[in-house]
Amino acid sequence: MIHRIVHFAVLAVIVHLIASCHSIPEKNHLAGERSPYLQMHARNPVDWYPWSPQAFEKAQKENKLLLISCGYSACHWCHVMEEGAFSDTAVARFLNRHYISIKVDREERPDIDALYMQSCLIAGGGSCGWPLNTFALPDGRPVYSGTYYPAKNFLDVLRYFVKEYDNNPGKMTSYAEELEQGLHSSLRLPVSAIEKVKPDPIDFTNDILSRMDWVNGGFVGAPKFPMPVILQYLLAEGHLRNNPQAIQSVMLTLDRMSRSGIYDQVGGGFARYAVDEQWHIPHFEKMLYDNALIIQLYAQAFKYNQNPEYARIIRESLDFVFGQMKGDDYFFSSIDADSQGEEGAYYQWKWSDLQAALPEPSTLKLATSYYGAIPTGNWELGKNVLQAPLSLKPLEQKFGLDSLAILTTMTEVRTKLKAIRSSREAPSVDVKGITAWNALMITAISECAQALDDPGYTQTAVTTGDFIWQNLYSEKQGLYRIYIQGVHQGAAQLEDYAYLIRAFISLYELTFQKLWLDRADRLVREVLEHFADSNNPLFYGTGNMQDQLIVRAMPWSDEILPAPNAIMAQNLFILGSMLDRPDYLDRAGRMAKAVYPQIAKTSDPFAYISWMALDWYLSGEPHEVAIVGGQADQVRVQLQKHFLPYDHFMGSDREENLALLKEKYRPDQTWIYVCEQGLCKRPVQDVLAALNLLHGN
Repeated sequence: MIHRIVHFAVLAVIVHLIASCHSIPEKNHLAGERSPYLQMHARNPVDWYPWSPQAFEKAQKENKLLLISCGYSACHWCHVMEEGAFSDTAVARFLNRHYISIKVDREERPDIDALYMQSCLIAGGGSCGWPLNTFALPDGRPVYSGTYYPAKNFLDVLRYFVKEYDNNPGKMTSYAEELEQGLHSSLRLPVSAIEKVKPDPIDFTNDILSRMDWVNGGFVGAPKFPMPVILQYLLAEGHLRNNPQAIQSVMLTLDRMSRSGIYDQVGGGFARYAVDEQWHIPHFEKMLYDNALIIQLYAQAFKYNQNPEYARIIRESLDFVFGQMKGDDYFFSSIDADSQGEEGAYYQWKWSDLQAALPEPSTLKLATSYYGAIPTGNWELGKNVLQAPLSLKPLEQKFGLDSLAILTTMTEVRTKLKAIRSSREAPSVDVKGITAWNALMITAISECAQALDDPGYTQTAVTTGDFIWQNLYSEKQGLYRIYIQGVHQGAAQLEDYAYLIRAFISLYELTFQKLWLDRADRLVREVLEHFADSNNPLFYGTGNMQDQLIVRAMPWSDEILPAPNAIMAQNLFILGSMLDRPDYLDRAGRMAKAVYPQIAKTSDPFAYISWMALDWYLSGEPHEVAIVGGQADQVRVQLQKHFLPYDHFMGSDREENLALLKEKYRPDQTWIYVCEQGLCKRPVQDVLAALNLLHGN
């Protein structure tokens, strides 16, 4: 009996030892991370590491390939792969044995994501999106990237690269070297010896307009993204160059978007993009940066034409952001596309849902006609995505009601639907605050405060700006990128600095409080110290306090977000004018000249929108408006209701030592100076007279 017990005990030990060779950890190395996206993978059987020296040291010591997987919390297919391949024990065992696996929140480290996304685009061997899964040598040099994989397919791909690395390591290294060279040439802007090349703005605008979808708004093709940076440029171009086609392109897009499924007709706010050309069906995730840029665009459009529909969209969207994407004094990153294990479940409506919510037959009939809902569903599997009609006239004729009666009923309907929807399981919220995205929202709220003359918006913008400065800035360490769980972390990147500087300029113009200019200038000096390249006027995307990748990129092209280098150049010009800093003005000009040759030969004008906006500043046509006197704030409010793109405001109700304000204060009088390149015209005291000067009358 004793021998049998010993025999079984020995067997148990052997089985345990064998199992431990390929053990599945209860928690992996992400357990201590704060990022909701990384936490989502913390209990995967894959032994994930965060991006860290520890992971690279282990890979090089054990001579193992890296799997570098980038994604973000609101990403639908990131969830699908987490629940599929990354939760599959067969996949996990193979990864844990043959790879070192690194998980990256692309919102925390956009530089890492940009590097490996670019390697994917260069290689051209697979689709590029999120989750972005890159196979790399132990030192981090990529050899191949792809996006979503089902478990079985993923296991085949994993085996293939292990086999290649074991049998043909030289081939893998050679390919990694070629990719690295491609990354150096594509992520670093070459300095051209040609300085006289300058793009033609009219040709540039016409090229953009040729790509418009003149039926549905936006740009041709699907999926369809709002592209607010481009639309802001077209609105300014149309206004300043008297181009009605440019104006029409913007208004068509704004009208279609606000009536479509990409706009949340019940709760407000915009989804990231539409999967179709008509904007009907959104990809349901909601991102802070999208909403900031789109809200700012609607505010600019409202300044242009005072359309009350745009004011409604602004207020509803800000109500959504303040209600669902705001902490105490900062804004959250995103809201997930999924809930209840299904994409868009929170937002969609079955016919039975609408019948239960609206039991009165006439109300149900009107509401479903208004929203385009049908019993079989206007989407898939009997689901409806609510959309609003472009015109109420057909409904007026069908129901014998005037537009006021229809809109009154729909306000009541929306209240009922919102109450019912709030009882559903809501999508998860990524509660981390990102400096750059909060900065975009500060700028957007400032624009809305001007457009709608809303002191509440002014207060929110100021409070958020103060929060960022107090909680995400250190005199010794500089600016941080992330705020989560009461802690700041991660060195800020160029986009954080560039967008925050612009936000602080906006807050100065909104309040005439000089401390915002002082803060903006301090951040500029840090950019010049930590992000500059002695051989190129453009800035690196990461500062010298950030751990550096195999290529230190210079982000110079617009994507969904404006190019950080272009915004930085605009900042230098604006602050150079406001603070009388010729060196800032010179740097802005040199940055533009470095990019002009690329614009002149581009086949993708969308990448250079923010540089063409900078070209307006460098043309000498924008104005500086200096308002000095006891009524400076009241005059500012009246002037800033108007659409004055690229014009900037300075002011004070007392004597001030800023160049454009110095020695202009007079007791008991308020004067408005319209200036160009620091030279001011005869001052006026009447707002209408100032507008005439601004419009060249």
